Amino acid sequence: MVESVPPARTVCHGCRQVTHVRVEDDDGNVTLRPMILPGEGVTLRERAPGRLVQESCPVCGESDDPGWIPGFVPPA
Repeated sequence: MVESVPPARTVCHGCRQVTHVRVEDDDGNVTLRPMILPGEGVTLRERAPGRLVQESCPVCGESDDPGWIPGFVPPA
């Protein structure tokens, strides 16, 4: 049985997030490398001090288009 899979969001959307990955080499040296996390079609906005609401991403929200940027090759 094949299940329906929603379109994947990509790193080119306004709802993407950046985090850091800790990488340790053989000598014990630690570096932090940035990593972009794909978005999910929603963003958090502060409407009033301390009041966050979820809103549709202004770039891709409510869209069926996965939004690949021209020339972008997704990782295998």
